[in-house]
Amino acid sequence: GGDDESNFTAPLSPSEFQTFRKYVEKEHGVEAISEEDIPVSRAASGSDATTSTQTDPDLDLTWLTSAARVEVEGPSADDTMNDPFVDLMPSDLNPARKVNRKRAKALPKELLHHNNLSLLRRFVTPGGQIMNRVRSRLGAKDQRKIAKLIKRARHLGLIPHLGQWKLEDHGNIHAKDIRMEKDWEKELVDRGLLEKK
Repeated sequence: GGDDESNFTAPLSPSEFQTFRKYVEKEHGVEAISEEDIPVSRAASGSDATTSTQTDPDLDLTWLTSAARVEVEGPSADDTMNDPFVDLMPSDLNPARKVNRKRAKALPKELLHHNNLSLLRRFVTPGGQIMNRVRSRLGAKDQRKIAKLIKRARHLGLIPHLGQWKLEDHGNIHAKDIRMEKDWEKELVDRGLLEKK
């Protein structure tokens, strides 16, 4: 204030003084700083001092990273200070969003055909959309090839544009041997899994 004879600002709290003394010792090698050199408030003592530092946001160091806290407070016996995983975020454990061309496993050329529906089905969502590279885990070149084959199969009527794929295929209903019993149907009848009509 203006009435103060001394030019000091507000006195430091005991915890602030301890932090300042550690800093001066570390940076400048001066060890002879005492409370006579710098005004230290005596109002907060004992348990009041700890509560004041907990409530004062300027003295709360929990928002700092562990490396910054070690820099400010110095190395301590606390295990959290030396824990290398204390600043690990869940996002750090996620794989890369897109697969690099070198890391992506190339699809064999002989498998890339619009009739290979079992392959194309792996890169289509249940709703019928083409998966993006984050989900398909393909390289950019293979992603373009798969997208082109899926679009070609859609236009040929092999797969739907939207909605789920047809799960049951009853074959050609105009085939001449459609009324004849197949070997697999006889096997099912023998096992009792299919009733003979």
